[in-house]
Amino acid sequence: MGLGPAHTITLAEARDRARECRKLRLDGIDPIEARRAERAQAKLDAAKAVTFAECADAYITAHKAGWRNPKHAAQWPATLATYVNPTRRAPGSGDRHGARHEGYGADLDQEA
Repeated sequence: MGLGPAHTITLAEARDRARECRKLRLDGIDPIEARRAERAQAKLDAAKAVTFAECADAYITAHKAGWRNPKHAAQWPATLATYVNPTRRAPGSGDRHGARHEGYGADLDQEA
């Protein structure tokens, strides 16, 4: 298990890290697996922080160059704006589908 590069981590810091790893081993925890789990959790938390709109924008940006037809490239954001974004807006916020979505999720609130 690496404790860090010698040009960045001092000998004292490396000893402290090694001591912490030995403590984890005494507690029955594999320090390498603990570090992997910590990193995986950080990635999961970062992924959860991305909204659908941000993800959709990133997808469109990444794939737009591969779409040969400009009309097709324009359809992606238009479709999302028409069918996805109105359901995420508050009713009466000026979207043309507000009345259709009024009360959306109200039955879920009553169960809780």
